[in-house]
Amino acid sequence: MPHVLITHADSGEVLCRLGPFATAHAARTAAGEDAGQVLTWTREEETWQAEKWPQRYSVDADAP
Repeated sequence: MPHVLITHADSGEVLCRLGPFATAHAARTAAGEDAGQVLTWTREEETWQAEKWPQRYSVDADAP
């Protein structure tokens, strides 16, 4: 089950972890609610990434 990992964009320090969620989509939606705005997500190989300075949001992608 996916989680949202919130880290500091510069230091990489883990600030918070949200979840678990049923799907990566639900986790990304929760991250936007936490950020207080709609986030623009980029798909990496195995994760989704978004940033609202100084926080970086990461969500593991759903398995195919």
